[in-house]
Amino acid sequence: MTNIMTNELAKMQELAHYSVEVMQKISEFAESMRQANLDGNDMLENALLDLKGIMTRNETSVEDAASIAFMMETIQQFATQSLLNFQMANDLLSWSDEKTNKFVEDYQDLANRLGY
Repeated sequence: MTNIMTNELAKMQELAHYSVEVMQKISEFAESMRQANLDGNDMLENALLDLKGIMTRNETSVEDAASIAFMMETIQQFATQSLLNFQMANDLLSWSDEKTNKFVEDYQDLANRLGY
């Protein structure tokens, strides 16, 4: 019986370590997405400044306006997608954190029951 419990404890320990590793990787991914979102916001702000500069000139052509509109739409799509990616990563990180905490609690309970 002790052998079975020792094996179960080893499995739980391995699972807990794996879960922590997954959580760390997801955390790194979430940070990367957060930075991408910040970069997208910076790009959008710079584009708005460029747009203001162009629009203050009296010689803005229809082609300029169309190009600017396309640029703004593309940047807006990029920023929106970056935000969605960040939110998805954040949700995944929260899920991983909950699962990891559950695994760690189960591991600790098992270790306590086995007298470790």
